[in-house]
Amino acid sequence: MTTGGEADAGELVVRGRIQGDLPDVPVKVLVLWSIETSTGEGLYSFGDGAVDGHEFSVAIREPLPLEATFGGVIGIGMLVLVPLDLVVPDGVLDEDFLDQMLGISGKNSIVWRPDPVVALTDWPWANQFPSGYACGHCVQSAEIETFDGFAVGPCEGIAIYVPAETAPWCEWT
Repeated sequence: MTTGGEADAGELVVRGRIQGDLPDVPVKVLVLWSIETSTGEGLYSFGDGAVDGHEFSVAIREPLPLEATFGGVIGIGMLVLVPLDLVVPDGVLDEDFLDQMLGISGKNSIVWRPDPVVALTDWPWANQFPSGYACGHCVQSAEIETFDGFAVGPCEGIAIYVPAETAPWCEWT
């Protein structure tokens, strides 16, 4: 069972399709941003959207909170499918949140860059992304022991894989 509806007007609208069997509960899509916390890696929720059948749309408004970025120089978000009745306020999520994910977009990301864009040496692939929001698709590294990266791509046709464990993954960190 899914929920219908259109994404609210936002700075960026992302659309795609759910790959796999839909859960038996109503669902929604969230944008989770990878962050560094005092205890290590974490997730920050900011952005959500609706599901209609196997199709989804997500609107992400400006500005992206500083806490959802790596030091204000880049934000990397992924789309996840969760139960509709799960209350997820904007902000840092507890580790047990991962148990609630029903699906994930492992090969696509939402990338945010500040204005003006700050050059990055740790993730050189990120320097191709403009200021503001853009969509990225995984570019796998041809070298062993080298991380993957993202390239600017369309914000249409993004796949969320259900169950989350079946998602192909981009190893960018």
